[in-house]
Amino acid sequence: MIFKPSELTPLVAQVTIECWQAAGLPDGVINLVQGGASTGAALAAHPNLDGLFFTGSASVGIRLSTQFASHPEKILALEMGGNNPLIVHEASNIDAAVYMTIQSAFITAGQRCTCARRLIVPKGTPGDRFLEALVERTRLCASARTSIHRSRSWGR
Repeated sequence: MIFKPSELTPLVAQVTIECWQAAGLPDGVINLVQGGASTGAALAAHPNLDGLFFTGSASVGIRLSTQFASHPEKILALEMGGNNPLIVHEASNIDAAVYMTIQSAFITAGQRCTCARRLIVPKGTPGDRFLEALVERTRLCASARTSIHRSRSWGR
């Protein structure tokens, strides 16, 4: 399998592969290929490709659909920009609601078709308290990520 992530999130992809390798996945089962649009186009056009799972923009998905239309023997699965709302209403445990929001919005840098892209909270004090806690925890996550990034040697 070849994993070609978004060129906007190469580090997330690298860490994901490192996790799979640390878990014991044998070499060659999944192969990371970094690059931009031309890399993706070359992979999609490869004659030995059996299938392609794509998450991204509608414009690229439409091009892939047109390209694969004459190849019914090849699998094409498209996820083109879900807009999933996350609704926080009467949260009895703000910490848990904040944790779930961060997991939904930011895990894998939002590169999942099910990640929360919109947040709906009640107006007034309950919504304000939730948003204050969310901002505080998000800043902690960003600070931790920066510390981890600085402490790792990525040029192996």
